[in-house]
Amino acid sequence: MEEHVAAILEEQLEETIHNLNGRRFETYICENRKEVLPLLDELIKDHTVVANGGSVTLQEIGVLDYLKQRDVTFLDRMAPNLDEAGYMNCIREALHCDTYLMSSSAVTRDGQLYNIDGNGNRLASLLFGPKQVLVIVGINKLVADLEAARARMRNLSAPANAHRLNCQTPCVKTGMCMDCRSADRICAQELITSWQRFPGRIKIIFVKESLGY
Repeated sequence: MEEHVAAILEEQLEETIHNLNGRRFETYICENRKEVLPLLDELIKDHTVVANGGSVTLQEIGVLDYLKQRDVTFLDRMAPNLDEAGYMNCIREALHCDTYLMSSSAVTRDGQLYNIDGNGNRLASLLFGPKQVLVIVGINKLVADLEAARARMRNLSAPANAHRLNCQTPCVKTGMCMDCRSADRICAQELITSWQRFPGRIKIIFVKESLGY
Protein backbone atom coordinates (compact mmCIF):
# COMPACT_ATOMS: atom_id res chain seq x y z
CA MET A 1 0.00 0.00 0.00
CA GLU A 2 1.32 3.46 -0.89
CA GLU A 3 2.88 4.98 2.25
CA HIS A 4 0.87 8.21 2.38
CA VAL A 5 -2.43 6.39 1.90
CA ALA A 6 -1.34 3.88 4.54
CA ALA A 7 -0.60 6.73 6.96
CA ILE A 8 -4.09 8.21 6.55
CA LEU A 9 -5.75 4.82 6.93
CA GLU A 10 -3.70 4.24 10.08
CA GLU A 11 -5.05 7.46 11.58
CA GLN A 12 -8.61 6.54 10.64
CA LEU A 13 -8.17 3.06 12.09
CA GLU A 14 -6.85 4.44 15.37
CA GLU A 15 -9.86 6.75 15.62
CA THR A 16 -12.21 3.85 14.88
CA ILE A 17 -10.56 1.58 17.45
CA HIS A 18 -10.82 4.32 20.08
CA ASN A 19 -14.53 4.80 19.37
CA LEU A 20 -15.26 1.06 19.26
CA ASN A 21 -13.58 0.64 22.64
CA GLY A 22 -15.65 3.54 23.93
CA ARG A 23 -18.76 1.60 22.91
CA ARG A 24 -17.43 -1.42 24.85
CA PHE A 25 -16.38 -3.50 21.84
CA GLU A 26 -13.18 -5.51 22.21
CA THR A 27 -10.76 -4.86 19.34
CA TYR A 28 -7.69 -6.46 17.75
CA ILE A 29 -5.46 -5.43 14.84
CA CYS A 30 -3.71 -7.81 12.43
CA GLU A 31 -1.09 -6.39 10.09
CA ASN A 32 -2.09 -8.93 7.43
CA ARG A 33 -4.31 -11.96 6.89
CA LYS A 34 -1.56 -14.36 7.98
CA GLU A 35 -1.87 -13.06 11.54
CA VAL A 36 -5.58 -13.87 11.81
CA LEU A 37 -5.46 -17.65 12.26
CA PRO A 38 -2.88 -17.55 15.09
CA LEU A 39 -5.13 -15.02 16.83
CA LEU A 40 -8.10 -17.36 16.39
CA ASP A 41 -6.02 -20.07 18.09
CA GLU A 42 -6.11 -17.85 21.18
CA LEU A 43 -9.73 -16.72 20.96
CA ILE A 44 -11.43 -20.04 20.10
CA LYS A 45 -11.16 -22.81 22.68
CA ASP A 46 -10.94 -26.50 21.81
CA HIS A 47 -13.99 -28.71 22.38
CA THR A 48 -16.43 -25.87 21.73
CA VAL A 49 -19.13 -25.34 19.10
CA VAL A 50 -18.27 -22.92 16.29
CA ALA A 51 -20.37 -21.54 13.43
CA ASN A 52 -20.08 -18.84 10.79
CA GLY A 53 -22.08 -16.50 8.61
CA GLY A 54 -21.64 -16.21 4.87
CA SER A 55 -18.50 -14.17 4.22
CA VAL A 56 -16.03 -13.73 1.38
CA THR A 57 -13.59 -12.34 3.96
CA LEU A 58 -13.57 -15.61 5.91
CA GLN A 59 -13.04 -17.55 2.69
CA GLU A 60 -10.13 -15.35 1.60
CA ILE A 61 -8.36 -15.77 4.94
CA GLY A 62 -8.92 -19.54 4.97
CA VAL A 63 -10.97 -19.52 8.17
CA LEU A 64 -13.43 -22.21 7.08
CA ASP A 65 -10.70 -24.73 6.18
CA TYR A 66 -8.94 -23.80 9.43
CA LEU A 67 -12.04 -24.61 11.50
CA LYS A 68 -12.32 -28.04 9.89
CA GLN A 69 -8.84 -28.81 11.26
CA ARG A 70 -9.48 -27.52 14.78
CA ASP A 71 -10.63 -29.71 17.67
CA VAL A 72 -14.06 -28.06 17.67
CA THR A 73 -17.56 -28.96 16.58
CA PHE A 74 -17.88 -26.89 13.41
CA LEU A 75 -21.43 -26.29 12.22
CA ASP A 76 -20.53 -26.24 8.52
CA ARG A 77 -23.42 -24.57 6.73
CA MET A 78 -21.75 -25.33 3.38
CA ALA A 79 -21.17 -29.06 3.95
CA PRO A 80 -21.81 -30.87 0.62
CA ASN A 81 -24.23 -33.39 2.16
CA LEU A 82 -26.67 -30.75 3.46
CA ASP A 83 -30.04 -30.39 1.80
CA GLU A 84 -32.16 -27.27 2.29
CA ALA A 85 -33.68 -28.59 5.53
CA GLY A 86 -30.22 -29.47 6.85
CA TYR A 87 -28.93 -26.03 5.94
CA MET A 88 -31.77 -24.30 7.77
CA ASN A 89 -31.25 -26.50 10.83
CA CYS A 90 -27.53 -25.70 10.79
CA ILE A 91 -28.01 -21.93 10.78
CA ARG A 92 -30.60 -22.25 13.55
CA GLU A 93 -28.19 -24.28 15.68
CA ALA A 94 -25.62 -21.52 15.19
CA LEU A 95 -27.63 -19.33 17.55
CA HIS A 96 -26.56 -21.64 20.38
CA CYS A 97 -22.87 -21.93 19.49
CA ASP A 98 -19.91 -20.86 21.62
CA THR A 99 -18.20 -18.81 18.90
CA TYR A 100 -19.72 -17.28 15.77
CA LEU A 101 -17.49 -15.87 13.03
CA MET A 102 -18.55 -13.26 10.49
CA SER A 103 -17.45 -10.08 8.78
CA SER A 104 -19.24 -6.74 8.80
CA SER A 105 -20.65 -4.90 5.83
CA ALA A 106 -19.00 -1.75 7.16
CA VAL A 107 -17.59 -0.20 10.32
CA THR A 108 -17.98 3.54 10.87
CA ARG A 109 -15.23 5.71 12.26
CA ASP A 110 -17.44 6.65 15.21
CA GLY A 111 -17.47 2.96 16.20
CA GLN A 112 -20.68 1.42 14.85
CA LEU A 113 -21.17 -1.82 12.94
CA TYR A 114 -23.41 -1.66 9.87
CA ASN A 115 -24.75 -4.83 8.30
CA ILE A 116 -27.22 -5.88 5.62
CA ASP A 117 -28.37 -9.46 5.18
CA GLY A 118 -30.75 -11.60 3.19
CA ASN A 119 -32.05 -14.40 5.41
CA GLY A 120 -31.11 -12.52 8.57
CA ASN A 121 -29.39 -15.45 10.30
CA ARG A 122 -26.04 -13.63 10.39
CA LEU A 123 -27.62 -10.55 11.95
CA ALA A 124 -29.57 -12.68 14.41
CA SER A 125 -26.35 -14.30 15.64
CA LEU A 126 -24.70 -10.90 16.00
CA LEU A 127 -27.65 -9.63 18.01
CA PHE A 128 -28.07 -12.47 20.48
CA GLY A 129 -27.31 -16.14 21.01
CA PRO A 130 -23.67 -17.15 20.47
CA LYS A 131 -21.51 -16.64 23.56
CA GLN A 132 -18.76 -14.99 21.49
CA VAL A 133 -18.91 -13.24 18.11
CA LEU A 134 -15.70 -12.61 16.17
CA VAL A 135 -16.11 -9.98 13.45
CA ILE A 136 -13.18 -10.03 11.00
CA VAL A 137 -12.97 -6.87 8.91
CA GLY A 138 -10.64 -5.74 6.15
CA ILE A 139 -9.46 -2.12 6.13
CA ASN A 140 -11.64 -1.53 3.05
CA LYS A 141 -14.78 -1.85 5.21
CA LEU A 142 -13.85 1.26 7.21
CA VAL A 143 -16.17 4.17 6.33
CA ALA A 144 -16.78 7.70 7.57
CA ASP A 145 -20.33 7.31 8.85
CA LEU A 146 -23.61 5.44 8.47
CA GLU A 147 -24.52 7.36 5.31
CA ALA A 148 -21.25 6.23 3.74
CA ALA A 149 -21.89 2.68 4.94
CA ARG A 150 -25.28 2.59 3.23
CA ALA A 151 -23.83 4.09 0.04
CA ARG A 152 -21.07 1.48 0.03
CA MET A 153 -23.62 -1.31 0.34
CA ARG A 154 -25.96 0.09 -2.32
CA ASN A 155 -23.27 0.87 -4.88
CA LEU A 156 -20.70 -1.89 -4.35
CA SER A 157 -21.12 -4.63 -1.78
CA ALA A 158 -24.70 -5.75 -2.39
CA PRO A 159 -24.43 -5.75 -6.21
CA ALA A 160 -21.09 -7.60 -6.03
CA ASN A 161 -22.47 -10.23 -3.69
CA ALA A 162 -25.61 -10.62 -5.80
CA HIS A 163 -23.39 -11.18 -8.83
CA ARG A 164 -21.29 -13.72 -6.89
CA LEU A 165 -24.40 -15.64 -5.84
CA ASN A 166 -25.93 -15.56 -9.36
CA CYS A 167 -28.96 -13.68 -8.08
CA GLN A 168 -31.54 -12.52 -10.60
CA THR A 169 -31.71 -8.97 -9.25
CA PRO A 170 -31.58 -5.62 -11.10
CA CYS A 171 -28.43 -4.53 -9.25
CA VAL A 172 -26.42 -7.23 -11.03
CA LYS A 173 -27.05 -5.38 -14.30
CA THR A 174 -27.09 -1.77 -13.06
CA GLY A 175 -24.31 -1.99 -10.47
CA MET A 176 -26.42 -0.23 -7.85
CA CYS A 177 -29.32 -1.00 -5.54
CA MET A 178 -32.72 -0.54 -7.19
CA ASP A 179 -34.74 -1.27 -4.02
CA CYS A 180 -36.17 -4.20 -5.93
CA ARG A 181 -38.95 -6.63 -5.04
CA SER A 182 -37.05 -9.60 -6.42
CA ALA A 183 -37.32 -13.00 -4.74
CA ASP A 184 -33.50 -13.13 -4.89
CA ARG A 185 -33.02 -9.82 -3.06
CA ILE A 186 -30.15 -10.16 -0.57
CA CYS A 187 -30.45 -6.75 1.13
CA ALA A 188 -33.60 -7.62 3.09
CA GLN A 189 -32.45 -6.84 6.64
CA GLU A 190 -30.53 -3.82 7.93
CA LEU A 191 -28.81 -3.65 11.34
CA ILE A 192 -26.81 -0.97 13.17
CA THR A 193 -24.90 -2.15 16.23
CA SER A 194 -24.00 0.84 18.37
CA TRP A 195 -23.25 -0.59 21.81
CA GLN A 196 -21.86 -3.73 23.41
CA ARG A 197 -24.47 -4.72 25.99
CA PHE A 198 -22.38 -7.68 27.18
CA PRO A 199 -18.70 -6.60 27.29
CA GLY A 200 -16.34 -9.16 25.77
CA ARG A 201 -18.97 -10.86 23.63
CA ILE A 202 -18.39 -9.04 20.31
CA LYS A 203 -14.76 -8.81 19.26
CA ILE A 204 -13.72 -6.82 16.18
CA ILE A 205 -10.60 -8.03 14.37
CA PHE A 206 -9.26 -5.49 11.88
CA VAL A 207 -6.93 -6.68 9.12
CA LYS A 208 -4.82 -4.09 7.34
CA GLU A 209 -5.68 -5.51 3.91
CA SER A 210 -8.57 -5.26 1.53
CA LEU A 211 -10.84 -8.25 2.16
CA GLY A 212 -14.30 -9.14 0.95
CA TYR A 213 -16.78 -6.76 -0.65
